[in-house]
Amino acid sequence: MIVKFSVFVATSLDGYVADAHGGIGWLLDLTRQVPEGEDCGYQEFLAGMDALVFGRRALEQALCFPEWPYGDKPVFVVCPEWASLPDGVPASVSLTNRSPRELARLLEKQGFGHAFLDDESLIRGCLRQGLIDTITLTTVPMLLGNGVSLFGRSGVAASLQLEASQSYPFGFVQNRYRVLT
Repeated sequence: MIVKFSVFVATSLDGYVADAHGGIGWLLDLTRQVPEGEDCGYQEFLAGMDALVFGRRALEQALCFPEWPYGDKPVFVVCPEWASLPDGVPASVSLTNRSPRELARLLEKQGFGHAFLDDESLIRGCLRQGLIDTITLTTVPMLLGNGVSLFGRSGVAASLQLEASQSYPFGFVQNRYRVLT
């Protein structure tokens, strides 16, 4: 059985994961309204993942935190334009340029069953190949008008089944979907 990928992502109300310059400052500003200790289920979600798969932008954002937020959990960074990882990257991070299906096979060979997928282009590629199991989508009360779209014009059609929905008093709405096709 091929490893399953799950997505946990926040978007603006108009479906953007980053602004027109690739930044997420708008999201960080909104999270200041979130009560201390509330993570909208993120840590629980991560605890169920064997590995993480990032694109370049996700790794660069993670490296901005004062401490590496993923402990010793294996992180695979898919970045065709990099020949090597930047300085300061933990030993648990490795670089790969594999296709989504090849990466799924590699993760399976290494004993991983469930991986967190964090990159809009990787998400689209894995959706195309039927590799995504669940999508947890948190919509925040912001309209960006343009930017980096989560799904964009991917040409991917998929049927989804809503498994859970929760609204938070600070305006976030979270839906978890199972990908059916």
